Amino acid sequence: GDVGLRGTAGTGGPVVGYAGHLYPWKGPDVLIAALGLLPGVHALIVGGLAGEPDLERVRALAGRVAPGRVTFAGQVDPPRVAGLLRQADVLALPNTPGRVSAAYTSPLKLFEYMASGRPTVASDLPALREVLRPDENAVLVEAGSAAALAAGLSRVLGDAALAARLAARAREDVREWTWDMRAGRIEALLEAVTGRRA
Repeated sequence: GDVGLRGTAGTGGPVVGYAGHLYPWKGPDVLIAALGLLPGVHALIVGGLAGEPDLERVRALAGRVAPGRVTFAGQVDPPRVAGLLRQADVLALPNTPGRVSAAYTSPLKLFEYMASGRPTVASDLPALREVLRPDENAVLVEAGSAAALAAGLSRVLGDAALAARLAARAREDVREWTWDMRAGRIEALLEAVTGRRA
């Protein structure tokens, strides 16, 4: 149950963070539906353009399913995203299954999550499994299932030791990933400058 669930964002309940576009394939609707199964849990949603149908759709859903429990921060400057994510107790990456999701999942959002020092609950999709390892640096759940996402979030929120371990490991892992990417860029630059393959 609710034992040990506590929020850091001053709402009185635990907070799930989400940053990104509100396109249906990114799964914000799945996140809101999961909130409907988690009484007392709040969400902080960073992203979504005012006047866009995606924002209207997700706002309307939140009003029906989790009234008063979803805060929409709107579009914020990229440097501010990290600070907002740190106000959450757990972060959700609820991408839905399907070709678009597999092809267009940017590792940057994922790396931002991993660097935040907060545990992540993510959809178990091949694109995300390249970086995320179940129960090592994230909790992975069935993609597109609100019940599975709710169970994963509940597990992390109810287990402080698990949350701390996942967050610490993700932070370590993201340093290696970004270092490898930087090394790759340096190689490409050298190749462009010298005309030789390293």
